[in-house]
Amino acid sequence: DANSQPSQITTQNQMLMRAYRIRGFPTLVLADALGRPYAITGYHDGGLDAWIDEFKLLRQAREERDLLFSEAKKTTGVERAKLLAQALPELPGNLVARYYPKAVDEIIQLDPDNETGRVGYYKLLIADIRYANQMQKLGLAGQKQKMLELSDQYLKEAKLEGPSRQGVLFNKVDIYGQLGRSADVIKTLQDIVAVDPTSPQGKQAAKRLKELAPNSENGN
Repeated sequence: DANSQPSQITTQNQMLMRAYRIRGFPTLVLADALGRPYAITGYHDGGLDAWIDEFKLLRQAREERDLLFSEAKKTTGVERAKLLAQALPELPGNLVARYYPKAVDEIIQLDPDNETGRVGYYKLLIADIRYANQMQKLGLAGQKQKMLELSDQYLKEAKLEGPSRQGVLFNKVDIYGQLGRSADVIKTLQDIVAVDPTSPQGKQAAKRLKELAPNSENGN
């Protein structure tokens, strides 16, 4: 219970939640001594034994990561890029680019022909970080209209699809809500559902539409 925690602990926990993009609980973040996450997981059926088994597998994945990083140091060019791409963990959002920026940059530079098949993906993550940082600055300055314009520009230039597109659209929903623009909130929620009604974001948008427009199916 955050209300029963000392303020210092509460602040520390909030910083960790933002740093590792934690959305719900329970969430388990496994990180190395440098604070780089190598796995993020949540609740699983099966009790403690199942969790311990998964933990062992995740620790093994970290050992494999470190081995691949070591092997990458021994080579150059696209072969190095391939080893680095194998080493990088699968993490939600743009976390892999946030916590492994040097490796991500190296892959992009060493693999001009995209032999790893990951260059476009990593470029998108870097663009997402840039967008998030700019949004944070504009938010702190209270420039909500510029946040909307930046979001539209990012959607257009990055040609976002799926969850990435839904995430940016949800940013717009929040801003429209703060500005009291109810019609735009509903329209943007409809756009989120249209991207993929079966995704978690799509289901969340559909739920909010029912709350805002209970007499219309998906707000239509």
